[in-house]
Amino acid sequence: LVPAGVVFLKPQTGESFELGTQWQGEKSQVSYALYHMTLNDEIVLDPVVYANINLPDSERQGFTLDADTRLSEEFALRINYTYTDAEVIDGVFDGKKVPFIAENTASATVLFTPVSALTFSLEGIYTGSRYLADDESNSSSKLAPLTVFNLAAVYSYRHIEVSGRINNITNELYAGYHASWGQYPQPERNYAASVTYRF
Repeated sequence: LVPAGVVFLKPQTGESFELGTQWQGEKSQVSYALYHMTLNDEIVLDPVVYANINLPDSERQGFTLDADTRLSEEFALRINYTYTDAEVIDGVFDGKKVPFIAENTASATVLFTPVSALTFSLEGIYTGSRYLADDESNSSSKLAPLTVFNLAAVYSYRHIEVSGRINNITNELYAGYHASWGQYPQPERNYAASVTYRF
């Protein structure tokens, strides 16, 4: 589906470069990467005209940091941090930030393994402030930063694995997509469970 008068959209293309390094010790490992990505003619759905359109060219650059360490026999910690500088580089919004992309995102997970077959994990996911998804001019206030916590447990016995999750345990109200015309709300506190048999 394309706007009236448009026969074909341009194909979306992109170029990306990444340079990283990794260190691994007896109980810890750390990896670090720098990246740069350019998107040309990105295709998205425009909710105003309800049709797919090509966006002006944009670029994303920044770095990622991942760390994993064992604090004791029972406890481990995993951390991720990503910095993203996303900017439009073409068209009338040249120099503006790409909307709905946070400069800072992070996650931290604490794992507790009281016995080898059972692991509990508490995860926190942070998303920094960002512009509304359709605020190409960056003229409106940014969305507030958001932190969501999830709790999970996994028990394994021979070929059977039983797992359960509580997502969004603090009952945070947030949207997976948020524009000036509306939003797609995410579930409040919700639960999931599964049983897996491995042959």
